[in-house]
Amino acid sequence: MTTSTRASRAKKTPAGDEPEFRIVENNLHVITTTEGEIVLPLKVKTKVFRALSELDDEMKQLFAMLDDLGDAETPQKLDELDIFETQKIVARFFEEFQAKAQASVGESQRSSNS
Repeated sequence: MTTSTRASRAKKTPAGDEPEFRIVENNLHVITTTEGEIVLPLKVKTKVFRALSELDDEMKQLFAMLDDLGDAETPQKLDELDIFETQKIVARFFEEFQAKAQASVGESQRSSNS
């Protein structure tokens, strides 16, 4: 008798269960997903950021940003992922975006105090 476990039934990304992330220049690279590598920009124009701030959901914000950048390929890849995989990617994107924003504020404070 074969016992099926949740882990054995789960669809895996090419390198395991979790997406692998790297920051390269101003981009978050999601190296391992079921749709291949996905690259999300961490550099956002002010006019785009202002429009995004009116949305209440991080996933909506990310898709709106990609739409505004004219990126059709990345949303298509994200749409094909399992929702839990997409949620992990969206959460990591906003963690990295927040870290970058805090670093920028810290740099501005140091330079203005000099």
